Amino acid sequence: VGRKTEQKASICPMAAAANHGTSGLETEETVAKRYEEIGNRHQGDIVLSDLQSDAANVGATQIVQDAFRWVKGIVPYEISPEFSQLEMNQIKYAMDRIASYSCVRFGPRSPTDRQYLNITASPTGCWATLGMNLLANQLNLQREGCLETGVIMHQLLHVLGLTHPQSRPDRDFYVLVEQDAIDTSLKKNLDKYQKGVIEDFGIPYDYESILHCQSDAFGSSASNRATVVPLVDVEIGQRNELSLKDVRKLNKMYDYEYCG
Repeated sequence: VGRKTEQKASICPMAAAANHGTSGLETEETVAKRYEEIGNRHQGDIVLSDLQSDAANVGATQIVQDAFRWVKGIVPYEISPEFSQLEMNQIKYAMDRIASYSCVRFGPRSPTDRQYLNITASPTGCWATLGMNLLANQLNLQREGCLETGVIMHQLLHVLGLTHPQSRPDRDFYVLVEQDAIDTSLKKNLDKYQKGVIEDFGIPYDYESILHCQSDAFGSSASNRATVVPLVDVEIGQRNELSLKDVRKLNKMYDYEYCG
């Protein structure tokens, strides 16, 4: 048992390669982020429960209520045997990184755990359910393209209940969403939430978040233009490390004085 600290590890600076829309070069990181856009899921890589879907569409309640937070910050998990031992170790390493910043703990499922995270390698894409759901909790990491540590941490934060910064109700004060550059069939993925749907814990907009989309997310191949443009000179879309604000938000959501 240890007392929670504000910060237990250093936060890496954002990599120049993170902004694919500027560089025009495909790196392992940007290729991995493409898999976040595969499939007809909420904002590309989130699976919502019916209750959460109603909240997102109607805006009457929060999308991640207290009931959707993992009890005592403990996430039991079960990993598919489809993964190699090396791949399993990579997933566990990403879990350990998140745990080092917070009181969140990941551990193998026991027979008494009714709610647990099922970690799978199929079907395609990098995606996850949002928060703790009573019926099913799944993290899918396609073996080709989804096993970068930062990508795994991005998805684990969804599992813990965190959402994308670009979906915040106040996002238009920080980024310009170029609607005519977005693939017509994917426009809904860059919609913003209505006020009151998500909890920001009083933490300002975070360009550096590991959850922020890249600058050409959901872009039309015909336009070849940025879809999300910061209103200040910063890069977006890194998948290297949790930002300071990611850590603050996580510790606000799972606020325990002592870590078990």
